[in-house]
Amino acid sequence: MIRRHSEVPDNIFELRRHESIGDYARTYGDEITRRYEDLNIIYIPYFPMDLDLEFLRAVTFPPQFKKIGAVNGIEKNLFEREGSNFRFNEQHILRGVFPQPQVLGYLQEQIVSANWQLRLALRQLFPHYHSLNVGNITWRMTDTLNEGIHVDGFGGGKPQNPQAKNYHRVKLFVNIDSEPRKWWTSFTMPEILKRHRHEYPEMVGNDLDMLTYRTSREFLQAIPHHEIDIPPMGAVIGEASSISHAVRYGRRMVGAECHCLVSDMLDPGKSPHALLPTWLKDAGIGIDPNPKPVELSAAAQAYEAQNASPAA
Repeated sequence: MIRRHSEVPDNIFELRRHESIGDYARTYGDEITRRYEDLNIIYIPYFPMDLDLEFLRAVTFPPQFKKIGAVNGIEKNLFEREGSNFRFNEQHILRGVFPQPQVLGYLQEQIVSANWQLRLALRQLFPHYHSLNVGNITWRMTDTLNEGIHVDGFGGGKPQNPQAKNYHRVKLFVNIDSEPRKWWTSFTMPEILKRHRHEYPEMVGNDLDMLTYRTSREFLQAIPHHEIDIPPMGAVIGEASSISHAVRYGRRMVGAECHCLVSDMLDPGKSPHALLPTWLKDAGIGIDPNPKPVELSAAAQAYEAQNASPAA
């Protein structure tokens, strides 16, 4: 279910339900990619996957594993070989959570299978992104409540690696729980800059990560927003560093973050990195040629520390 707010531009592209990823790709073709590059949220009412949902919906991870993913080792082999001998990997990151080898083995089989299905699905939905690389798939099997509206940022306010501007980010979230995942979304970054010009200095760096870090969720909490109830096995896809969003309630979700070369985009000029100077100019903000690491105010730091979702 989607409840749209009249004061927020409608950038939610709602797909009709299909029973296979191939059917979505066949029906919508390049429109999914085009809408994504235009900073739309792609809403998929049913994201078909072959999973043991009864089992997975009984699994809960401890809070410190809130965003545990492939980069943390959940896909690593449960068994190790030394010559002709094989032994159980007692150091596996999930070993302490699931002490029974049989349960852990079955869980990891489900994780590896789901991750493979997500990688395949993303390549079907974005066929022009030939260089698409799924960097991380996180399993968020803990409760999330009343997350503040924010835009995703990386690097803690420090300048990003210049090579990062050669890549385009895609993020997918699939609700695998038995209850809807309640999600808010609001203005895109260019609109935030114009509406909240007073929250920014006269000049900022031409750096998306530094800008998102500066865009504290403290001043975003009063903005109007759309409300999306992502149904069980529903999904959303969005450019989370350029579209404000928040999880208000959710228990179990799988998220994939991937990148492709900007040159693979249908329109490379729509890369957020490429558009940032225009966004800043339209908002009346200058570009600092020698930006220093961003330092938030004490109040903003305290708010972020209290409201940011803990990482794995």
